[in-house]
Formats: sequence, C-alpha cells, structure tokens
Amino acid sequence: MSNPYAAPEGVMNDLGFAPVEAYQPSLFQTSGRIGRVRYLGYCTMLFGITIVVFFAAGVATLIASALGVIVMGLAYLALLVAGFVLARRRLNDLDQSGWLAVLLFIPLVNMLIGLWMMIGRGSEQANRFGPPPGPNTRGVIIAAWFFLAVPLIGIAAAIAVPAYQTYTQAGVSAQR
Repeated sequence: MSNPYAAPEGVMNDLGFAPVEAYQPSLFQTSGRIGRVRYLGYCTMLFGITIVVFFAAGVATLIASALGVIVMGLAYLALLVAGFVLARRRLNDLDQSGWLAVLLFIPLVNMLIGLWMMIGRGSEQANRFGPPPGPNTRGVIIAAWFFLAVPLIGIAAAIAVPAYQTYTQAGVSAQR
C-alpha cells in the first residue's frame, strides 16, 4: 500500500545538485586549498620546525662555523619555499592566483596581503583550484591558537615587566 502523503523518492543528483566533495590537506602538500585556521596552524608548525633547525644550525656553528652557516642558509631557503607554497594554497582558497604570493616579498604590501590571508573567507564550494578543504583536526586548531596566543602573551609581558620593575623599585625605596 502506498502513502499519498509520503515524500517522493528520488536521487538528488538527477536534479543537478552535485555533492560537495572535500579533501583532507596535509602540511607538506604543494597543491590544493587551505582555510584560515589551517593556514595559521601550518604557519605555526612551520615556525616550530624552523626554530628547531636554526637551533641545530647554531650548535653546528659552534662546532664548525662553515657548516652552521650552510645549514642556516639551506634552512632559510626551505622556509621561504614552504612559506610561499602555504601562501599560494591559501590564496587558492580565496579563489585568487597563487602568483599573488610574490607580493609577500614587498615591504608594507606583505602586511596587507598577510592580514587578508588570515581573515579573508575562502570559497565554501569548489572553485577553479579544487574542492574545499575538509574539517580542521584538533592539532591544527591547537597550533592556530598558539599562533594567536604567543603575541598576546608577549604584549602582556611587555606591559607587566616594566610595571613590576616600577613596583619593586618603589618597594625598595620605601624601605630606605
């Protein structure tokens, strides 16, 4: 027996609605799109890797100065390439050409482009650069929070340390 009030059964793809496909990007991928949070998280991870490599290069400089300089130069070159690839992927999410990442090498313009990449909303649907990235993992979200928290902690320390020094100096002078 059929129910005349039941919703009709059919495949939605016949009506022209394509399902939204998403892919799960990774840090070392060179193509595709990444969203704002993933961009901040990947930049933080890249910065952490750079600190470790530069520390190792500094230790190598103490052992043999030429080796340390070579390692630092190669690490800096790798950092530039990785940063350019991340910027290109983020610009692709904004449905812009990856060549706009070259503007990051121009002083003052790089701040505007960087700010746009951090706060600009990417395409929610597939664009000419591929499908939208999948949901962010917990590690990416934590790394993005570190990207935002470290400058805030630095600002708080820059305010608190001089205030504490003034406080302790006032205490020492009051005891005299």
